[in-house]
Amino acid sequence: MRQEIGFFDQNRTGELISRLASDTSIVGKSLTTNISDGLRALASVFLFVYFFWISQKNQIKSTTN
Repeated sequence: MRQEIGFFDQNRTGELISRLASDTSIVGKSLTTNISDGLRALASVFLFVYFFWISQKNQIKSTTN
């Protein structure tokens, strides 16, 4: 990572590190939430397809008997 020296004269290093740590935490929480929501949606779709398939299978069995 490169930055001109003048940048550090205008911005305090401690403030930059604090903001970077805060932003990193926010991104981490956001990713965790999005992954969790994605897995929940995927599981819901899988279960819907599975139950639909089972109901169709049972319906075919009942009409052939």
